[in-house]
Amino acid sequence: MSYLYLLQNQSGDAFKIGVSLDPARRGAQLPQELNWGQSLQVPMRGGDAYNVESALHYMFDAHSREMPAGAG
Repeated sequence: MSYLYLLQNQSGDAFKIGVSLDPARRGAQLPQELNWGQSLQVPMRGGDAYNVESALHYMFDAHSREMPAGAG
């Protein structure tokens, strides 16, 4: 099962949107500290996770920011 995730950074001013089989492992790979209490992990079946991820990236495109290498 895939998970759609929104991982909030520790300062609360940004979040990472993505899909993973293991969001905790994916979060550990990111260069910034995360606020797991405010992060979301939604279990998704089938290919819907990637469609929702794409829609969220589109909706938040105007607020996107450059991330350090390895963060995306």
